[in-house]
Amino acid sequence: MSSDSSALSLPCNLPECWNDESRMNVLFAPFRNRSVNPQDWDSKLGFWRNLISQCCIYSKVYTFKIADLQKLFNKDGRSPGCLNIVVDEMYKSGDIKPVEQFLQRPAQTWHKWAADIFIKKPLLWSYCKIKDTLVSPTIDHTYVHLTAVRTEAENLLASLSEDLKNKVVSLQDLFEILKVDVSKADGIKLILHYLVCNGKADVREIETSNAKQELPLHNLLVKFGDIKQIKPITDVDVSVHILEQNEKMLTKNLEKLENEVLSIIAQAKSYLLKGHRQMAKNCLRKKHEIENRITKRANALQNVQALLIKVRDADADSQVLDSYKLALSTLKKTFKDTGLSEDMVSNTMVELGDVLDMHEDIQASLSQSLSGNDTDLEDELTELMAADENQSEPPKPPSPIKPLKDSTVHDLEKRLQDLDLPEVPSRNPLIESKISL
Repeated sequence: MSSDSSALSLPCNLPECWNDESRMNVLFAPFRNRSVNPQDWDSKLGFWRNLISQCCIYSKVYTFKIADLQKLFNKDGRSPGCLNIVVDEMYKSGDIKPVEQFLQRPAQTWHKWAADIFIKKPLLWSYCKIKDTLVSPTIDHTYVHLTAVRTEAENLLASLSEDLKNKVVSLQDLFEILKVDVSKADGIKLILHYLVCNGKADVREIETSNAKQELPLHNLLVKFGDIKQIKPITDVDVSVHILEQNEKMLTKNLEKLENEVLSIIAQAKSYLLKGHRQMAKNCLRKKHEIENRITKRANALQNVQALLIKVRDADADSQVLDSYKLALSTLKKTFKDTGLSEDMVSNTMVELGDVLDMHEDIQASLSQSLSGNDTDLEDELTELMAADENQSEPPKPPSPIKPLKDSTVHDLEKRLQDLDLPEVPSRNPLIESKISL
């Protein structure tokens, strides 16, 4: 990996003391023994540590050399004389790491992991400890700023849309999505390596026929995981990505050819207006050739799209089948653990029916009377009830008067008329005497 640390630049918001001449003289001076003034020694180290971190994050450059820092912090022709100790302390505290150590990829299998844990890392640790005790940081040695890389990795994951999660994209497409210049490729690769080591992304190189002509960024595939986990890049992912790239290429090619046809038609019309019929015929011949190419490209595009659909369906079908297998194994395990079987369920239901019949018999036995046969008593009670009903029966009402016949009514009216009754007096003497009084 080529270092782009020469692109380091100072942040816009420099510390206030940067323009303080006396304070900067102290900060630019070499370190004294820490035992003399521990507080001032720690303050000076913290100043340079924070400033280096700000420069890396601001410039989006995550590697540097001591020589680059001396050039970056040069002020009035003077460079800091304490950067060697600053870099050494940052390495000891884990803020930075040599690029060779940082780029070590984590083991993918148990055997590689065991060899890495029990053999490689102890040897590397011993080598680094001996090196730290004998050799101080060199000016041309390249370091990676871990804090800056971690910060930018978190920002990168936060800026990604949900559509890019668990989807394979090329590094070139990722630069276009993030709107990052290609000159920052080394920095992005460091961030991706950090994400891969922490299980938040996966990368894979693919070989193409035009790998030598194109930038290697097109051959590096990246896949970011979601919150739960990262699914490694599979052969199906690579196939889908290649088919999608071919689909885009054919679509652009078809658009270009169709635009050429429209341009040739316009050119032929222009020749006809000028009376140049032969030139117009040449344009039509060229148009027919391009239309044949369009037909071939359209058929190829249709085939690619059909293959893409089939590959995606096959992947979805495999996932469905895996879910079926998982559900089947779960059910088998559940039946095995609980002892469920068809015979056991059948026997249980038969036993349950027998127990219910036994329960009904028990209830019937418990409901029987203990005083013997009560039939005679019931008959006597029935007779008493019948006697009471006869005594309490009310007398029958008299039969209603039969209506008179018409002849009888006529006879009665005649007899009433024949009666000789006195006339009703018109005056009452008693009332008149009272009035006169």
